[in-house]
Amino acid sequence: MALSKVFSVEDIVELNENCAKQKTALLVQFGSERCIRCPAFTETVAELAKTHSFHWAYADAHHPDCTLVEHFEIQKLPAFVLMIPGDESPLTVANATPDQVSQSVVRLCHPRLELDADF
Repeated sequence: MALSKVFSVEDIVELNENCAKQKTALLVQFGSERCIRCPAFTETVAELAKTHSFHWAYADAHHPDCTLVEHFEIQKLPAFVLMIPGDESPLTVANATPDQVSQSVVRLCHPRLELDADF
């Protein structure tokens, strides 16, 4: 099964351009190499990408060019923003847990359709 490619974003213009191209949800994960909770969070998002339909973007919160942290008022990592097509208000969760991202994706994103060998 092909997973959505993870792409990096740094600013709101770049994010809006990517959103305009998407017909499915867009999950922006905020992390950093210094964040000790981020690897487990990334593993959870990777598992969710196998079962649910969304595009996955990564924003390095400590990159000097990343302005999305200020735009979404992210105070603690890990964090995520989940943007649903047609919804003007994205879900923003800072200091997020793997359970929070799992519950949000399951609630707001469509499951991936998998065809078995008999189909």
